[in-house]
Amino acid sequence: MRLHLPHHRYECTGCGRCCRANWSILVEAAAEPAIRNSRAYQEKTRAGYRPLKVVSERLTISRDAENSCLFLTRDMICEIHAELGSEAKPIVCQTYPYLFTQTPDGIYTALSYACPAVLEQSGSW
Repeated sequence: MRLHLPHHRYECTGCGRCCRANWSILVEAAAEPAIRNSRAYQEKTRAGYRPLKVVSERLTISRDAENSCLFLTRDMICEIHAELGSEAKPIVCQTYPYLFTQTPDGIYTALSYACPAVLEQSGSW
C-alpha cells in the first residue's frame, strides 16, 4: 500500500483546541492497559470520575463539564503524554491534525482545518 504524503506546513502550537473539540476520542485495545494503569487515571478515579467510558460499543476518553478531554490540564498539557509519552496516547491523539483516506491508489493524507496551526500554516516546510 502506497502512502501519499504531500508537503504540509504545520507545527503544533499546543493550544489544546483539539482536546476541547466535541468528538469521541477512541481508545484502542493496545492503549487501554497503560492508560488504566497511569497515575493520571488513578487520580481521576479517586476523585470520582470515570476517565474511560463506552460509547456505541467503543471505548472512549471521558469529557469534563466544559467538554474537554478529561486528561487535559488547565495549562493545556496532556496528562497521558506527560506521564507515559506520546506513544501511549490513543492513535487519534498521536496523529491529529492529520487525516488519512484509503483509496485504491494508496493512503492519502490531509490536515484538518479545525486546527488553528493548520489554518495559520505555522511551522516550517
